[in-house]
Amino acid sequence: MSLAQTAPISSRLSLRAPQREALEILDRVCDLIPLEKDANPAGALDAIKAEFPTVTDFEREFPSLCFALATGVGKTRLMGAFISYLFQAHGIRHYFVLAPNLTIYNKLIADFTPRTRQSMSFRASPSSPSIRRRSSPATSTRWGTAYARVTCSTPARPM
Repeated sequence: MSLAQTAPISSRLSLRAPQREALEILDRVCDLIPLEKDANPAGALDAIKAEFPTVTDFEREFPSLCFALATGVGKTRLMGAFISYLFQAHGIRHYFVLAPNLTIYNKLIADFTPRTRQSMSFRASPSSPSIRRRSSPATSTRWGTAYARVTCSTPARPM
């Protein structure tokens, strides 16, 4: 695992041990599989299973992983760390964030909007991306789900 990739993010966002471990797992997964649109999901699953035997299936037609953390550990902060890592290490700039309802959606927007009181939007480092909302919330009346597309507003820089 590349501490050069994950250590600065872990430090800047003051990640707890479970968050840091999840970020290191994401870093390792990104080393194992290509981050390409038309990558082979079966090959990706085999590569990940060889390293992480508890992974049994993606449950999708594309690589999909779930990180389970206890209540209060900081899943939102972990999501921020993942976005920062993928942006800085791999130049990925566009993200689709799905929230279960408008309350969580509004909290996520506040957490990732620069210059708001509760913002944790990477303000600790000038080279870090800021996240901006690209669309207004859309809700499904059946499921009450809100989503936002977010884009890193600065060009990717190598770490």
